Amino acid sequence: MHVLIAALLLFAAPTKQGPVKKLDRTKAVGAPVLDEKAKEGIYVWLEDGWFNVAAVSRAKKKRPMSISIRATKKIDGREGDFRMKSSAGGIELSAAVGEVAVKGRFRTEGDVTVKTSHPLFIGPLSERAASTVSIGRY
Repeated sequence: MHVLIAALLLFAAPTKQGPVKKLDRTKAVGAPVLDEKAKEGIYVWLEDGWFNVAAVSRAKKKRPMSISIRATKKIDGREGDFRMKSSAGGIELSAAVGEVAVKGRFRTEGDVTVKTSHPLFIGPLSERAASTVSIGRY
């Protein structure tokens, strides 16, 4: 009986988790590697108290990319190469992205919800996230 259980455990396929939908801020600390091997999409991470955002495209021709960010507290200290448009409770970031990554950052003490139609990667390990992900103190 024990041999049967051990065999089943050895041959059981590991369960694959889906994309991240909710993440504690502490797991998003640290910059990802954005080199020529980085996948196309939007990258979000925390560094020195700032939420950082980068848009990476592998297209030779520039293409539009955008991201919507909502926060539970005020967003301030916005800077970077994105066009930033304030909206109710958040900001909309957009840019024409070509071979060079577009970067920006903002500061908030609140929890944030990030939404985009492009592939989304979170934190230093570039974990694949759902199209909408919440980053906060959980």
